Amino acid sequence: MYAYSLASLGIYYLFFRNVSNIPETYIYEGNLDRLMIRPINMYFQIILEKFFVDKGGDFIVGVVLIMIYGQQINISWDMKAIAWCIALLFCSAVIYLEINSIYSVISFWIEDRHGMTNGLDSFRIFVKYPIDMYHGILKWILTFLLPYAFTAYYLALVFLRGRKDYILLTIIVCSVGALILPVLWAKGLKRYSSIGN
Repeated sequence: MYAYSLASLGIYYLFFRNVSNIPETYIYEGNLDRLMIRPINMYFQIILEKFFVDKGGDFIVGVVLIMIYGQQINISWDMKAIAWCIALLFCSAVIYLEINSIYSVISFWIEDRHGMTNGLDSFRIFVKYPIDMYHGILKWILTFLLPYAFTAYYLALVFLRGRKDYILLTIIVCSVGALILPVLWAKGLKRYSSIGN
């Protein structure tokens, strides 16, 4: 699970980490104004504005660990398994993107630069371990409210226990986030006021 978490988080950090800068850099410092005058979607501009190449190591280490330990526990890495692993790692990175984007978009309503987002983001640490070991309430939070469990735990169960039903559930969670996020972003932008003179 740690390897899956590390690999998917590595993809998130590499390509999507800039969304965590929305509260500080774009809302409070007013850099959103600069993006508003461009004829490109602001959200995608934020994503594409920075890549954190230094975090690519997390992805590489995660993939190496998946391959090494996958062979040790007799996971058959045929083309189909590799394709599913890549697709699910990408879905997991998108789930991280959606969760962190929603944290950041909340800053349109709450003037909290990083306190709340850092606190909520710390929940992702729990999914480095089997969530079955946690109390039912925490397990529910990690599965439904802050679906970090779909970034590592359920992904690992697909390969470790053959739980193919979690493939569909991961795609559903990813899709639900993709439906919620644009609505919150649009409502948040309506609340945004420029920091102009």
